[in-house]
Amino acid sequence: MMAPFAKSLGEGPGAYGTLMAGVTAGELAGFALFSSFRSPRALPVIFGGSLAIAFSMGLLAMAHSLILAVAALALSGFSAVSLGVHLDALAVQWIPRESMGRAMSLIGMLVNGLGPLGIVFAGLALKTLPFNYIFGGIALLVLAASLMWLWPPIARAIREAEAAIAEKALAQEVA
Repeated sequence: MMAPFAKSLGEGPGAYGTLMAGVTAGELAGFALFSSFRSPRALPVIFGGSLAIAFSMGLLAMAHSLILAVAALALSGFSAVSLGVHLDALAVQWIPRESMGRAMSLIGMLVNGLGPLGIVFAGLALKTLPFNYIFGGIALLVLAASLMWLWPPIARAIREAEAAIAEKALAQEVA
């Protein structure tokens, strides 16, 4: 989808690489930050990361220049890492060891399975819709999905996981 998007911005083939580099730069910045820092309160970072992805897709919907598109994609990459790192940290700390392999396989299957599905929908959308509608639609879908983090059973489960992790860390410090 990025190659035709680059063309719609009036750019040549090299812009495809530049757009993809924006995502990668954002991811690298996210990994650099979150490999040395993890918030003890994951829910605000997870929710904020989700909202930032929606915001970045909204920016992409309005982008009329390569620079703005690259910045939006960098924000998307950074936000995806902030979300992923904190979810993974919760999963590793909270899922019982005997279930870890199955749980991580399921998580990986969901994450990797959604990519091809998104590509299919993007391909279908590209046949009939302009890019600003596609990215705007993605922004709205991600915004709606972001609100699920605030759904009481999910928010409660995350808070309980955070509390269990904090108790475990405190017990290790005392011992």
